[in-house]
Amino acid sequence: MRYGEAASAPLEDLDDMHKNLQNILIDYSPNDIFNMDETGLYWKMETNCTLSTGPGKKLMLINVN
Repeated sequence: MRYGEAASAPLEDLDDMHKNLQNILIDYSPNDIFNMDETGLYWKMETNCTLSTGPGKKLMLINVN
């Protein structure tokens, strides 16, 4: 079972959509094509909430490289 964005993707139309996108992008230089989702539109927006509910302990951060 799929949830979220994966559930909303029309898989039966994927090949046609891919060809359509290629036809649209053929007139553009690869330097002018960007991959951006909806979160990229709001990179400067201030948050209106926080995960913190008050003073507390600092968690140990683990660097995963």
